[in-house]
Amino acid sequence: MEEVTLTAINFKWRLDVGDPDMWSWLITFAYFTCFFITIYSYKNLKKLYSKQSLFSHKLAIYLLLFLGLNKQLDIQVLVNDYAGYLLNTFELRSYKYHILTVAMIVMMTMIILVVYHFSKNSKHQFNKYLMVAYSVLFLFISLKIIFIYKGDFIAKLSYNAQSKLLKSLESFSLLLIFYGQVKLIRSFNKTLSKKT
Repeated sequence: MEEVTLTAINFKWRLDVGDPDMWSWLITFAYFTCFFITIYSYKNLKKLYSKQSLFSHKLAIYLLLFLGLNKQLDIQVLVNDYAGYLLNTFELRSYKYHILTVAMIVMMTMIILVVYHFSKNSKHQFNKYLMVAYSVLFLFISLKIIFIYKGDFIAKLSYNAQSKLLKSLESFSLLLIFYGQVKLIRSFNKTLSKKT
C-alpha cells in the first residue's frame, strides 16, 4: 500500500509488483480463488434464478477481480495520479479536501446501499458468511481509502500497523467468502438434487 496525496502532478504509478511479501501474494491468490469460485457459483445459480436477481453475485465477481488486480498493481495510485492531474488542470487544488470529503461520503453511501441490497434482495443467494465477508471487505476498502489520504483526524498508526490491519481484514473476508461460497454451492447441489 503506497501512501499518496492529491497535490501536484506526480505520476508515481508503474506497472510493477506493489506488495512483494508472502502474505500479500497469498491474499492475491485468495482473491483469484474466490473470484473463480464465485463465477462457478454464479453459473450454477443462473439455473435457478433470473440474471436480474443475481446482480449481487455479478457485483461480487467484478469487485474480487478488481481487488485481486489492485493488490499487486496498486491501481489506486494510478487513479490518484489522474485525480491529481484533474485537480491541477481545473485549478481545484484548494478544494481538494472538500472534494475528498464528498467522495468519501459518496463511497460510504454506495457501500451502505450495496450492503442493503445484499441483505434485502439476495437472502436466497447469500448466506450469513457471505454477508459478513462482504461487509468486512467494504470496511477494508473504506479504511484503505482513509489510510491512503490520511489527515490529522486519523489516529497515529504506523505504516506497518496500518498494513497489518488491512491485510488481516482482507484475509478474514476472503476466508469467509471462500467458505460461504462452498456452503452456497453445497446447498445449491442439494436443491438441484431434490428437484430432479
